[in-house]
Amino acid sequence: MLWFLFLFINGCISKPIGQFANQDFMLIKPFKEKDTIVYVSAKGQTDTIVFFPAEIDTVERRSFEQGFYDAYVMGVDYQLIHGSTHMEKHVVNGHVTYPTLPEQFYAVNISTKEFSNKTLSFFGLIYNEDELSKMSIDTTAIIFFNGVDKNNSRGINSFKFSPEIGIISYTDTSGTEWVRTDGNG
Repeated sequence: MLWFLFLFINGCISKPIGQFANQDFMLIKPFKEKDTIVYVSAKGQTDTIVFFPAEIDTVERRSFEQGFYDAYVMGVDYQLIHGSTHMEKHVVNGHVTYPTLPEQFYAVNISTKEFSNKTLSFFGLIYNEDELSKMSIDTTAIIFFNGVDKNNSRGINSFKFSPEIGIISYTDTSGTEWVRTDGNG
């Protein structure tokens, strides 16, 4: 009986994993190391964003409650620096606080249980797996993510992404364009 249980569990664990797509690697390629980028509007306002290095990890699930499988995750986080124009503030009991945790820019989860999930999010402009799969993403060209119809409460309508350097520029709901100041914009 114990031998049968071992073979059953081993069979569940060793199912072939889904593959990350070329698009997934293309969207994390520019994020090899921690990088601080300043974006400036024509009005002289600034947003300073820290992009963290891309991470790829394996999460093992080994329990009768959750099942026996591996999840393969890939992602990039970013964080606005205090004083940035688009920094969200929260007022609680008359005190202003600012978020201190990074947000996910791109996240992919693929498991051996045939589950996958992909999201791309920048300042609340969110693209889910279905939307990303419908986009024709060229791995060499600049990609325009247009979200005017997404009703983004954080105020970003669109952004331009380069597979080589990351986010080149973005446009907020007032029509103001924000451009990188490191010479790669």
